[in-house]
Amino acid sequence: GIQFFNGKIYAAYGDDIYVDVLNSVGAPTALGLTITTTDTTIAMIVGNSSSIGDYLFICDGVDGWVINTAGTVTPITDADFPSPHIISPVFLDGYIVLAKGSDLYNCNVDDPTSWDPSNFVSAESFPDPITALARQNNQIIAFGEYSSEFFYNAANASGSPFNRNEGALIQIGCASADSICKHERNCAFVGNQILVDMLIG
Repeated sequence: GIQFFNGKIYAAYGDDIYVDVLNSVGAPTALGLTITTTDTTIAMIVGNSSSIGDYLFICDGVDGWVINTAGTVTPITDADFPSPHIISPVFLDGYIVLAKGSDLYNCNVDDPTSWDPSNFVSAESFPDPITALARQNNQIIAFGEYSSEFFYNAANASGSPFNRNEGALIQIGCASADSICKHERNCAFVGNQILVDMLIG
């Protein structure tokens, strides 16, 4: 995990996150986080909130942290934070979204530290669980092993604000979460598909 945020570079190393001011001299500073999953990917994405401004969201599959522009680190202690989760968060319309099993969980709007257990929607068109999340313009892609479903912000009054885009379902999944490349309006990935041969005789 590595991310540029607010003039600083944040990078995961071992069981901590290190920060280095861009163009500075000297060793990076450890933030003092306790990352429990040191043998896996650490995800970092930039979010924005009308109440706390820009922030850096970090997750490791079990825990989550938020860093504001002042550099203050806030661990997410909400008991409803989805843990364990798939390490591929996305940000859309004031929400951080994480996947767990076949469900997409979102934080409360503009508050990445607050989570409600009813704020989720399921990717259930096919039985393959979610392997990664990505964002394509104003939609979230839930990649399964052999299928991909798209979700948009429907501004639902209760539960998840997101609805499934029924017309965008594709029967191609993602071979590996590490194969996803997001660049501006484009999202590329290594696809995975079930091929079934039928004999008609």
